[in-house]
This record gives sequence, structure tokens and C-alpha cells, in this order.
Amino acid sequence: MKKAYHRKLFEIHPDTGTGEGSIDEALYYKDILSSGMVVEQPSRDGYESYRKGLLLFEEAMKLYFQERLKWSFLPPDSGIIPEFRNRLTEAKQHFAYVLQLYPAGLWTEDAVLHIEKINIWLEKCPSPSIKK
Repeated sequence: MKKAYHRKLFEIHPDTGTGEGSIDEALYYKDILSSGMVVEQPSRDGYESYRKGLLLFEEAMKLYFQERLKWSFLPPDSGIIPEFRNRLTEAKQHFAYVLQLYPAGLWTEDAVLHIEKINIWLEKCPSPSIKK
């Protein structure tokens, strides 16, 4: 669309093209075309939350894959498993925040996919025992 707009401006410009048409007309049609293509631009806060969610998810995955051989022998409330669950839960909160701010934003699809992955991991990861 951008190329077509510039091509049209070049054609109607009195110095370079035929001079037929007006710049106002080109701007009018550009506004009509671009109005259907508005992409919500995320704020810095949304990006930071998305980035933090990605980092926490990555840290949790590193923790799991570095310690996975020990997991089958550990009780659910040992230090590694709650730390893993906490990082995943916090990452999920960051992704949910991004979805709340920008339901049609740039990172929506990726945030949804990460939340789905986190839910699967949290289901499979044993919960720490509740002490009374």
C-alpha cells in the first residue's frame, strides 16, 4: 500500500507526473485504505511485561532441563520445583497482563501460546504439599 501511495503521488505531482488529480484526493484514499489496517502500537510497559514473561519462561525451562534428572527423586516441595512453578506462574501473569492491555496487539498470539504452554507445564509439574 505504501508503494502504491507513493507511486500515485509521483504520478499526480505537477513537476514529475501528469499533474492529473490532486494530492488531497491521494491523501483521502490513503486514509480510507489505512483505516482498516490500524495496528495497535504497544506501549513500553506492554513490551517490558512481554519481555519479562519471556525471560521468566526461559529461566524456568533452563532450570527444568538442567535439573530434570533429579526431579523424579525430589519431593514436590523441594527448592527446585517450587522455584520452577513460581517462575512459570509469574511469566503467565506477565503474558496475561499483555493480553489485558493489548487484546489485538503485536504479541497477542505469542502470549496466548506461552500461556497455553505454561498451563501444560503447571499441570504436569507436581504441586508442593500443603502444610497444616
